[in-house]
Amino acid sequence: AVYATIFVISCAAATFRTQFVIQGGARSSRALFETMLRRVLNAPMYYFETTPLGRILSRFTYDVEVCDQTLPQTMTMLMTSFGWFFTGIILQMIILPWQIFALVFVLIVYLLVLTRYRKSAVDLQRLDAVSRSPVQAQLSEAIDGTSTIRTFGRTDHFSSLFRASLDSNSSAM
Repeated sequence: AVYATIFVISCAAATFRTQFVIQGGARSSRALFETMLRRVLNAPMYYFETTPLGRILSRFTYDVEVCDQTLPQTMTMLMTSFGWFFTGIILQMIILPWQIFALVFVLIVYLLVLTRYRKSAVDLQRLDAVSRSPVQAQLSEAIDGTSTIRTFGRTDHFSSLFRASLDSNSSAM
């Protein structure tokens, strides 16, 4: 009876988690895209004169990609981890209640590591976004000018430029 109860609760939690992640991910991705599109369409003309098309495309694709792929995976891992964490804490308090003091110490150390990680993670994401922009700009320009590039026989030149910017993007990580 105990194992059956645990099994039913686990299945219900997994179903709830999956539904939450799917619906929440789709809703947040749609809201992000609509907000970004509205802001770009309402931007003043000088924004388009000073901002390369590749940077705008890069921002759209990167942010929507993160919202479509990374966010649901991260939310699934977060919900699973919280479930295991709270289950472990409850069991630990039931079995060995005096260990709560050690738990407080570990929690403080964890929060210190987390704050340090967050600072570097933002910088790494910024570096990736900055190095991704030239790749997408060159790709967009090459697609638009494919016939001209082929006419003048500059395919190898543009391929080497694209590979160099792609290498630069890969080395940022």
